[in-house]
Amino acid sequence: MPVNPMTATRVAAIAAVLGSAAMLSGCGTPTVSGADVADQVQTQLEAKVGVRPEKVSCPDLEGKVGTKIRCRLTHEGVSYGVDVSVTSVTGNDVKFQIVVDDEPGQ
Repeated sequence: MPVNPMTATRVAAIAAVLGSAAMLSGCGTPTVSGADVADQVQTQLEAKVGVRPEKVSCPDLEGKVGTKIRCRLTHEGVSYGVDVSVTSVTGNDVKFQIVVDDEPGQ
């Protein structure tokens, strides 16, 4: 299936302003599973651009302000890097910012 550059561009351009939150449970420093981070990335992108990325994969995210991880988003055969940074933690509520790379393959 050919890549639709308009869709891929919309996904990357609008994702640069997203923020997200995940509720967690556990003792000590909360951790958001990679699967939960990936789900939030997909959900937030779908809400903003009307397109749910086909696949997002992320490592686990430690709920500590300033923690950063790198995810990979793939849609219609085009792959983008996604930076995820924890912006605040209140109890087990971890908020993080999502920034999708401007160009594919990074």
